[in-house]
Amino acid sequence: MHHPSRFSGKNGVLCQEKMVTALGKIGDPKAVQPLVEVLQDVTSNVRHEAALALGRIGDARALPVLERALKDDNKFVLEAAEGALQMLNEEGSRAVPLMR
Repeated sequence: MHHPSRFSGKNGVLCQEKMVTALGKIGDPKAVQPLVEVLQDVTSNVRHEAALALGRIGDARALPVLERALKDDNKFVLEAAEGALQMLNEEGSRAVPLMR
């Protein structure tokens, strides 16, 4: 599988968004590290989808990067990070064991 950040151009951004969304829907904790990296992408749409995906996965390893995303210049990314953190807080019992 290609790393989500290896696509370029307009079609590449759309492909990245869809891949990041799919990773969140699948919910596999193995996707956390690539999503953490993608959350630093230059494209706000991709960062937005990465924040949501990390929230859906519910792995506490995402907490530090989601907290940093609360300072994102893009309000949609910031709101996605807030939502993801809320999901992690609501599922705290699920997130904590994944950290170990």
